[in-house]
Amino acid sequence: MNPFTTKLNDHQPLIFWHTHTVKVADVKVAIEQKASIELDLAYNPETNAVYIGHPLNFYTEVKQLPLPNNIDLERAIAMLEKAPEVMVVLDLKDERVFPMVKKIITRLGRERIILHAFVKEWVFNYPEALIPEAHWQFEDIRLAKYQQLIKETNVNAIGAIRVFSNFDLENTTQLQEILKKKVPEIACLSIYLPGAKVASLAAYQQIVAAGKLPGVNWDQLNDKEKRYFEQIACIGATEGLQISNPCRK
Repeated sequence: MNPFTTKLNDHQPLIFWHTHTVKVADVKVAIEQKASIELDLAYNPETNAVYIGHPLNFYTEVKQLPLPNNIDLERAIAMLEKAPEVMVVLDLKDERVFPMVKKIITRLGRERIILHAFVKEWVFNYPEALIPEAHWQFEDIRLAKYQQLIKETNVNAIGAIRVFSNFDLENTTQLQEILKKKVPEIACLSIYLPGAKVASLAAYQQIVAAGKLPGVNWDQLNDKEKRYFEQIACIGATEGLQISNPCRK
């Protein structure tokens, strides 16, 4: 059963394991627990290869950290092929990963996959003092390209809106303008604020009113917010391993 369909019908949140790094041990645990796992997919132009992680300049320029020793993508997919109970979220960090994404969907099956991407046209206006982070040039995916990928693969998708303050959400019409434009290919809309903070509840209610599933950072919700989202169909990301998912048999 498709995860989106299951939770939408049951009016329950679908929560997945949001990972920053993915080691062999992480994939093994997800498989053992029949859980979920997220794979960030980026592109290395020097090797013409897709790998698990963020764009290279996220590490070298933004965070100034060594590259993480993530599991090799082929090894991860080969392991997940043998574990149909595990729901897989593919977080697209570069349009150049799209051909590989299609191959992964073919191998794992579309029913257990959810796509996630920041939509370029959904980025709020930059504050005057803001210096865009180097990796955004790759991570922000053109809407038309994302729509095309979703249509070709028939996979459910999350579209992320990059916002820079709750003030902008509450005092500009930028969110309303995004919601006015019908994008049936994207079932779920999430709002990303600096520090992964939670947007105002009113913003999520606008998303629900527009007929979309809200996407939230589950770990950042307070008790009142959790009670609200527990009563509706939504998609949540958590740093903790999630063993409750509708792919589990």
